[in-house]
Formats: sequence, C-alpha cells, structure tokens
Amino acid sequence: MNTKIYEEILNSSNIQTILEYYGLKIVKKTCTCPFHHDTHPSMSIHQNKGIAKCFVCGGGGNAISFIQKYENEINHNPIGVRDAMRKAIEIQGLNIVIPEKNNKPLTEEQRRKQNLNNILKDAISLNEYNLNVNNNESNMALQYLQNRKISLDTIKQFHIGYAPSNKTYTTEIMLKKYNINDLIEVGISKKDNKNNPIDVFHERIIIPIFDKNGNPVRIS
Repeated sequence: MNTKIYEEILNSSNIQTILEYYGLKIVKKTCTCPFHHDTHPSMSIHQNKGIAKCFVCGGGGNAISFIQKYENEINHNPIGVRDAMRKAIEIQGLNIVIPEKNNKPLTEEQRRKQNLNNILKDAISLNEYNLNVNNNESNMALQYLQNRKISLDTIKQFHIGYAPSNKTYTTEIMLKKYNINDLIEVGISKKDNKNNPIDVFHERIIIPIFDKNGNPVRIS
C-alpha cells in the first residue's frame, strides 16, 4: 500500500459523501449503523476527524476503511485496501492516481476459484432480483418473509432471494456466461433423468452462505 497516496485520499475525502453513497441518511451528523440491527441512529459522523463511528457496535471507519468494511460485510464483495482506495477516488471524483503495481498472474487454481466465486455471486444477485420483481411468485415469496417477521433491511443485509418455479430458469441464464460442469460443482444446477440441465432450487426462498471474509460459499 502506498501510504502517501492513502493519506492524500483521506485528506481529500468527505466521510459524509461516502456514507451517503451507500444510502445512509445523515441527520444532525448521525445515521443508522449498517453493521448491526440499528433502530435508532447510533453512528456519529466526525467531519473534523474524517471518520464515522457507531457507539453501539463500534463499526465505522475513515473514507477508505469504511468502504472496505461495507463492501466486505454488507455487499459481500471482498476487497482489499487498494481497491477501497480506488473506490473512494471514484465515488468522490478525486483527481488522484494510484500507480499500477506489477501483480503476479493468477495460478490456474486461483483462476478456477475466482470463476466459481463469480458464479455464486451472479446467482445470488439473480435470486435477489427475482425476489424484488413485481409478479405473483415474487410478491408471495416476499409476503411470506414479512409474515415471518423478516424485515426488508434483513433481507437486503443477508442477500436473501427467490428461485422461480421454472425448473430451468436460473440454469439457462447462467449458461450464457458459464459452463454446466461449473454450475453443477457449485450446486446451482444438476442433470435430470434425461441428462438435461435443470436448477437445483426452484420455487423457494434462497439464503446464501458466506465465509468470514464475505466470500459466498454456497446457496441453500
């Protein structure tokens, strides 16, 4: 990490702009904390220090560390400090350039893990979309969750989705980008008794499982 550029980004950043980018509504220098179930605003914004801090769970950070924490824990999009620095620049339109470093090429095993991880991420996003489209199936699924006292914030936080009743829906969409063997390996698709690819899950609520680093492990 380039410490000089890190500090330059922080000195040029507005922590409130970062929080507002992630949809947090700030009133009188406070907002609800996205890192725990917060019914009353418990996150304070300290403009002079360039940080946000929750006095309940301790979550928050500066313009860069907040981005990294939010992406990892809420968006389940694991990023490092360097990528968080880039995003801080992008969000605020800062005129700062991070020098490119010579990264070692990924090994075959690393590329494969990355591909399988991308499959799960795309499937999770598709299921989330399916839960929120305005049709009878999705509306019934959403109503079921709400009847179980699962709030919209919880649904969003845990990336809960819905797989439609069409048994080939997800597989057909994912096959436009990935091969069937990889879809089967991550547990999204399977073969029927006629050897045709179909979905493992259909007409049900989908709950993704993530590891401690925010990487999707599987869906269930």
